[in-house]
Amino acid sequence: MSEISEQDTEHYSNEPAPEMAPYVPRASADEIREKSMSLADSAINLRELIEAVPYPAIILEDHRQMVVYNQAFASLLKVLALPIVLGARPGDALHCKYALGCRAGCGTTSRCRMCPAFKTIISALNGKVATNRCTMNIKTSSVTSLTVEASAMPLTINGNRYILMSLRDLGKEMRRHHADRAFFHDILNATWVINSYINLLKSTPELSQNVYLERLSSATSNLIEGIGFHRNLANAQMGELKVNKGKIDVGQVLQEIADANKDDAYARVSLAVDTEAPKVEVNLDLTIFKQVLLSLLKGISDNSDMGTIIEVTFRRQGPKVNICFCDRNSVLSQEEIDHFNTIYSTQEHRTLNSYTLEILTREYLNGEISLTSEANEGTKCTLSLNDKENP
Repeated sequence: MSEISEQDTEHYSNEPAPEMAPYVPRASADEIREKSMSLADSAINLRELIEAVPYPAIILEDHRQMVVYNQAFASLLKVLALPIVLGARPGDALHCKYALGCRAGCGTTSRCRMCPAFKTIISALNGKVATNRCTMNIKTSSVTSLTVEASAMPLTINGNRYILMSLRDLGKEMRRHHADRAFFHDILNATWVINSYINLLKSTPELSQNVYLERLSSATSNLIEGIGFHRNLANAQMGELKVNKGKIDVGQVLQEIADANKDDAYARVSLAVDTEAPKVEVNLDLTIFKQVLLSLLKGISDNSDMGTIIEVTFRRQGPKVNICFCDRNSVLSQEEIDHFNTIYSTQEHRTLNSYTLEILTREYLNGEISLTSEANEGTKCTLSLNDKENP
């Protein structure tokens, strides 16, 4: 059984929060240590029991504080770059932003009343087995939300009440579901465009056919690129995406995207690439680089009015290369910015786009995405690449 430090439980205040859920004071570090050791000495092999759970699992005592955890839970915290703290409540351990924003921690804010995971724990304390789906807003260096299926069941050991709680991560299932839905959505749209041009060719005088043939060729190329994009995303999710690096002229690639966008009859916006910028080269996989740029364009154009001109700039600052898409006329609310930054959110089709940007940019381009929106500057979406090979 893991050790517990004196400060683990005493870090949190036992004073009720101004707006709180049903108040339960925290047990002291000594009480948590005693209960943890009591479970270790129990006739029930608790360690084998909790390790048999295939998902991250913890055992809470009657103050809703953690006294035992399995290796899957430890691995989850390691992925999130969070410490393991015996005596912490679930929201404290997972850095729920509402728990961190209150001195009394998890279970003591007005938000906790609506938290499905909190309701699951309360049901178990009342002697009922419960399961709820919960999306937690968490504050870590790499993740902003975590969606889990939280299950809890009551236990009585040595006359004391405990709760066995598991947290099944639904993120992969949800992303796969949205990736499949987006794939069919994108492919059907592309084939509909191709079919429309074919019908126009059938009914148009020969003098106009060249125009539609060019558009048909462009639409077919978009379909092929779309299929390749979804294939790469699927491979990236499995960690099997192969990278073929080469020297890329950033300005040239951006201009090619701008030209293709100009020829797209269904494009919402047009691109104005900075033609006065000094030449910038990077050593990257061209296909992945273009897919990230196209996802960036889609992300910002979704919030732009039809016919908007998006300014595109690119600059090198030492090993850093910054590529910025700017809509001077768009100003986003903080909620819209949070939505863009929430990788695992599942509210809109745009979710897949955000996830695509995250996984391809971070894992395969060694870069990061930032979004800012101010009244006097407009909305800026910036791709920052760490290109040490071309200082």
